[in-house]
Amino acid sequence: LLLKHFSSIEEIGFYGAAFSIGGLILVLGTQIGVIFFPLFSQYIANGDWDKVKDIITQYQEFLLLFVFPFVCFLGIISKPFIILVYGDAYSKSVTPFSLLIFSSYVMLFQLPFANTITGAGKFYWYTFITFFKGVIYFTLLTLFLAPNLLGLGAVGLAAGNLSTNIILTIIYIFLSFKILRKIHFGRIFYLYIYIGIITLSLIFLEQKFTWDTSTTVYVAVGFLLTLYALLIYFKVITQNHKKTFLQLISIGKLKQYIRNELN
Repeated sequence: LLLKHFSSIEEIGFYGAAFSIGGLILVLGTQIGVIFFPLFSQYIANGDWDKVKDIITQYQEFLLLFVFPFVCFLGIISKPFIILVYGDAYSKSVTPFSLLIFSSYVMLFQLPFANTITGAGKFYWYTFITFFKGVIYFTLLTLFLAPNLLGLGAVGLAAGNLSTNIILTIIYIFLSFKILRKIHFGRIFYLYIYIGIITLSLIFLEQKFTWDTSTTVYVAVGFLLTLYALLIYFKVITQNHKKTFLQLISIGKLKQYIRNELN
């Protein structure tokens, strides 16, 4: 509604095209949750905080090693990817798409911290956060969309979405730390910095030198292969990580989950 009020139907089309694909990453989060969080609330209820911390650490490591590189890959090839799917007429959907896939990833990142708050019975915290999120979101959208301010259109709506999720994640982490006292991120933090800097550098170079489609794809694939080669070589990816990944894509696990839900 705000996007239409401050811009046009055309901008809604650009945003809708970007969101229809960028939001698909959240579907992956549902399947990841099947593996990591079936007993999450039970551990919290029993006061087994060490187990909760272990699950959060495993979840964050899995996101970093198997989801974040894929998100970065999509960010690098966003232009040829959007044009391939929708055509040249939707070139203005490229930037919103890049912002939305990272926004979706941030939502996956914050999932265990939000679950910690609700699992600990802090529903009044969660209610306050939800209200605060609405205020922040509306404020940021006005800033990004109003013609007399930034007037960014579809890009502004995607930027508002990403900014709100980042602020929300910081709040979730801060409140979760008050419950769990301490969570060991260790090398996760530094790997995010290294991979993020490389990804942003490649995106900047792609925009500055306007690579053609084949060059962009080769660079993106090279980035992904080189990254995983280094992660395996330095034994950052362990056998446990590989086992968890195979569980995630296991058809048998999915069938078992469906049967349990139906029962």
